[in-house]
Amino acid sequence: MLPTPTEWSIPRWISVLVRSLLGCQVLISLLGVAYYLVGLDSWRQEGSGGDPSADASVLHDLHLVLGEPAVTLYTLTGIAFIVWLRKARSAAEFISPDATLDTPAWTVACWVIPIGTYFLPYQVVRKIWLASEPRGQQPAAGPVRSPLVLTWWLLFVVARLSGGLVVEIPAQFSVGGHEVMDGVLAGCDLVRAAAAVLAMVLVHRLGTLQQARAAQLFSRLPGQPAPAPQL
Repeated sequence: MLPTPTEWSIPRWISVLVRSLLGCQVLISLLGVAYYLVGLDSWRQEGSGGDPSADASVLHDLHLVLGEPAVTLYTLTGIAFIVWLRKARSAAEFISPDATLDTPAWTVACWVIPIGTYFLPYQVVRKIWLASEPRGQQPAAGPVRSPLVLTWWLLFVVARLSGGLVVEIPAQFSVGGHEVMDGVLAGCDLVRAAAAVLAMVLVHRLGTLQQARAAQLFSRLPGQPAPAPQL
């Protein structure tokens, strides 16, 4: 007797947790974008003899308060995402036993390999995605290729590389070369927000694909209930 969906599918709470943490990352990144853009305007005002706007001061305080919690949030999100990916790999192995997948240990270890961390996880996620896509009506039909995984990974790598550009926000606004730096930092936060949004879509979409693929599998077996859809 085949295992029930609750025994092989990704636990719903893990998917919800990962998407919630990613949503918090989006909010913090967008806050950074707003801070730097408002800061640009404030420096121009100060250069003209004015004072930084009240909005800029509020955003500055929020950015300082959320600085350390944001680092913890990124770490927790990374751990939760890897746990989710490990579960997704197990589900993909069940619904597509003929698929070529990396080992469970490599699914985790690939994220900490020096240099390889910039391309190895993409290969792992791509294999899981391809194994999770429903098959076509014809046996020879291959899985439909999606640009989602590649787009997400490119944004993720750019976001990681841009992390080296982040510097401590000065306690006071000052004039002289800050406009360019703030524009760059705002762009970095915007890329991080976009990568997090696509990661949320990836988590939801992969779960949906695996449910559809499992429905195909169970439909061929008499007496087997179709898996319940994930939210």
